[in-house]
Parts: sequence; C-alpha cells; structure tokens
Amino acid sequence: MTPTQVGTDSNWKLVSCGEDYTIAIKTDGTLWAWGRNHYGQLGLGDTRNRLTPTRVGIDSNWKLVSCGRGHTVAIKTDGTLWSWGNNEYGQLGLGDRESRLTPTIVGTDSNWKLVFCGEDHTIAIKTDGTLWAWGNNEYGQLGLGDTRNRLTPTRVGTDRNWKLVSCGVWHTVAIKTDGTLWSWGKNFDGQLGLGLPTGRLLTPTQIGSDRNWKLVSCSVDHIIAIKTDGTLWAWGDNSNGQLGLGDRENRYIPTQVGTDTNWEFVSCGEAHTVAIKADGTLWSWGSNLAGQLGLGDTRNRLTPTQIGTDTDWKLVSCGKYHTVAIKTDGTLWSWGSNWAGQLGLGDTVNRYTPTQVGTDRNWEFVSCAEDYTVAIKTDGTLWGWGNNEFGQLGLGDTTNRTMPTQVGTDSNWKLVSCGGSHIVAIKTDGTLWAWGWNWHGELGLGDTRNRLTPTRVGIDSNWRLVSCGWDHTVAIKTDGTLWSWGRNFEGQLGLGAQTGILLTPTQVGTDTDWKVVFCSDSHTVAIKTDGTLWAWGNNSNGQLGLGSPYRLTPTKLHYLK
Repeated sequence: MTPTQVGTDSNWKLVSCGEDYTIAIKTDGTLWAWGRNHYGQLGLGDTRNRLTPTRVGIDSNWKLVSCGRGHTVAIKTDGTLWSWGNNEYGQLGLGDRESRLTPTIVGTDSNWKLVFCGEDHTIAIKTDGTLWAWGNNEYGQLGLGDTRNRLTPTRVGTDRNWKLVSCGVWHTVAIKTDGTLWSWGKNFDGQLGLGLPTGRLLTPTQIGSDRNWKLVSCSVDHIIAIKTDGTLWAWGDNSNGQLGLGDRENRYIPTQVGTDTNWEFVSCGEAHTVAIKADGTLWSWGSNLAGQLGLGDTRNRLTPTQIGTDTDWKLVSCGKYHTVAIKTDGTLWSWGSNWAGQLGLGDTVNRYTPTQVGTDRNWEFVSCAEDYTVAIKTDGTLWGWGNNEFGQLGLGDTTNRTMPTQVGTDSNWKLVSCGGSHIVAIKTDGTLWAWGWNWHGELGLGDTRNRLTPTRVGIDSNWRLVSCGWDHTVAIKTDGTLWSWGRNFEGQLGLGAQTGILLTPTQVGTDTDWKVVFCSDSHTVAIKTDGTLWAWGNNSNGQLGLGSPYRLTPTKLHYLK
C-alpha cells in the first residue's frame, strides 16, 4: 500500500490512468501501456492483459494521452489525434461503434492541442481554442444541447478561448483563457459546482451573454438569426433541412450556418428559409414541396442555395409554402404555393421561380402568412391578396383575392404583420390596427369577434413595432416597453403563466429596452437594445434554444460568447 517503483527507467514524462489500466509517455516520445486490456484499450493489437509496461507500436512522437473507462485517446507532436479501445458509444470519434485494438487516426485535422476522456466520452481542444466533444451523451456531458451520442468530433459552441478541460464519469468541467470556469453534464450530486443538484445541464452554463444579435426570424419550430458581424445562426426543428446545416438533425442551441459573414436579412416559412446577403443575392433552403425555394424544382435543400443570379434583392417574407420578395427597384416578386392566389399573379397556379407581380415599382414592405399576403407601397397604401376566409385581408368580406387589392383608402400605413389568419398593423401616427380572425383575442380588441376591416386597438399612439404569431400578438412601444395579447396556452405571451387567452394588450414585465420582436406559431423571440436575445413560449422542438419544454417569461439565451 505504498508507492512502488515501476522498473528502473528514469525517462517517464506523462501518465494517464483508466479503469484498471495505465498508459504513459516517455521523454523520447514512445508510448507504453499495461493493465487490463479486454477492449483493446492498451493499443497492442490484442485483448490480452499486460503486467508490465509494454511499448505501443514503434512511433516516437507521442505528446499527450488520456484514458477513459475502456478507451484511450492521444495526440502526437504533429497535432494529429489517435484513439483505440472500447467504442460502444462512439467515444473513439471514428464515425462508428467498432472497437479498435491499435491506435487509429481520428479524421485528418492536425491541430489538436489537448484531450481528456471521461468514462465513455471524449473532450478535446484544438490549437485555435475551439472545443470538441464526442461519445456518450446520456447526461449532456458533451455540452451540445441535447442527449444524443456523437460518433465523430463535434464542435461545442463557437467560442475560441478554451484553455483546459477535465472529464468526470458523466460530466465535464473546463477553463477558458480568461480564467472563467464552466461545467455541464450530470449534476445529481451537485458536481457541477452550481449550488444545487439540478439533474443535468446540456450546455456549458456560463458562456456569457451575447450582445451582438441583429435580426431574428421564427417559424413554427425553427429560428434563424443574424448577428451584427453578419454571421447566420439557426436552431430548433430541422426535419426538412430548414436550418441550413447540411443535415436533418434538430439543434437545441444556436448553431452557426456556414462561415459567411455577409448575411443581411432572413425570413422563415413553416419549414423553409430564405435570406438575403449584403451583396443583394437571394438564398433559400429547407422544404420545397411547392417550389417555395424558387429554385425551379420541388427538391429540398439542406444548405443555403442561391436563387438565380440577381443581386438587387432588398426584402423577403416567407409564408407556409410561398415566398414574396421586393427588389431594390421596388418591384414585387413571388413564388411557391398559390392555391388561394397568395402569389398575387391573377390565378391559382404554383410558381417554381421568382415571378414578377404586376408592373408597379413602388412596393416598400411585405408580410406573408400561411396562404395570404399583405404589403405596403411607398405611398403608404396597404394591399392584400390570397386566402380571406376570416376577413384577414381587411376588405370587408371573406372572398379570396388573386391579385393585390387595396385595403381602404388610407395612405399612412407604416408596418404590417400577418398571423395565422389575423393582421395587426401600425400607422405613421403610431396608432395600432387589427382585423381578421379573433377566436383567441389576438386582435386585442377586448372580445373574440372577427373583424373584416382594420379596427383601431385602444387609444395609444406610441406603437413602434408589432409581430403576429399564429394566434397571438406581441408589440413594442416607442418607450421600449413590450406588450402581448391573444392565445397563451404555451406561455407565448411571456406573462409568467399559461393563462388561456388575453383580450387586450398587456405589458410584459417592466423593462424598457426592447428593440425587436418576432412571433411564431406558439413562441416568441425578441432582441433588446443591448443586443441580447430572449425567448419564451413553446420549446417542444428546441426552437427557443433553451433546453426545456416551455418558458413562461422572457429568458435570455446564454449559449454563445
């Protein structure tokens, strides 16, 4: 029970212990192993135990090694990463679950700096300061926002200042270059050091509060946002590739889309996304069932794909299966589903590429709903077309329109937003107006009666911005306060409870620094003037990026720094 020298060599440099086995590196860069070997974790080409240090291969450029329960991962002096042993959960990072009996290179990267193994998961840091994880993720120990195992190294967030990492059995703790400490994974016994045994945490808990969010767009279950640096981020449902990440896997935290830094504007449909870059080009991805991507076919796209070659796109809005956009010359274009005339082309035939709507060149703003469209011209007039089942076009009847039709005669409309079957708009004098479906009080008029024409909401004249969800509405006043009304079964109003419905605008908290808000089916996302991003409501598909089913009040996203 006392320390006993192992052999007589005096050139040992580094050692790591696994469960019943040991791996060590000498000063000459050679690798040595001994102990239990039932998974091949010694890297000697078999599963026989060794009772004394045995050299692993003939290489003499081993730099760092870490042992797990039955797997081993090491880094060579050339920055390459190697693994062997048990691979039941993909902890070797080789893309499968087959164990290896000898060191096997992981990918082709040659900039690995540090690695540490947990029981059945692995965490590593590259020379660029990025953090990577793979293997067992039952308790969120990979820090990727979910509990899904990974078979290959997967980047954790986007931070580039990770310095040191250490893994427990089912949890991980790391230090950044600024000296801050972070933890995630299993916390049944308070091992994350957060003051309470919180079950499990799926992401690093203190990555700081982002302050550079610029624009956000929400769909039923996915969200796309742009930062002030022009990068594009996505999270939530990805069953149709609508996140643009090259696969169909949901994301539960904001995940960067590609590496471009010139994204300017984005709009989400039910399962498709369309965005504009700073160079005026138009891009789309996701579901393309009705040609809503504008690419000339009905094939889904998993990554952003350019629409045509034009470089003069200014604004775009996505409906459920259709898209409408405005160019810098003021012309209006539409494509996708047209069963109710929502493309405004005078018929009900789908279009698969952008098609000009009429010949007018004074379109200023457009908003698409599931199957209808509303737009404002530069002269302040309001126009609507498409499905009008509940009077949502504001034309005094319930007859569909297949071409843009003016709503009333007013010429002071400033902003308009479409919900499931209701519309809320702001005039240049700051007054708020609503019409259409009102079953859940989403018009804010104190009752549940539908309206067929624009009807003023209250008497306030300081409304600045409004956004409609499927059957709820959220708006911001010029004093920076936030207000909500309508359906609240999933907490989408942000008032702290699932209160059923609210029939009139109700203030959300007391903050006075709200800048932008966007509503989707049953959740809401907003940005404050300091650039922080907040979300609340339904989170069944991770669309809030917060890792729990519902949030009843605005909750800040803390995932990226």
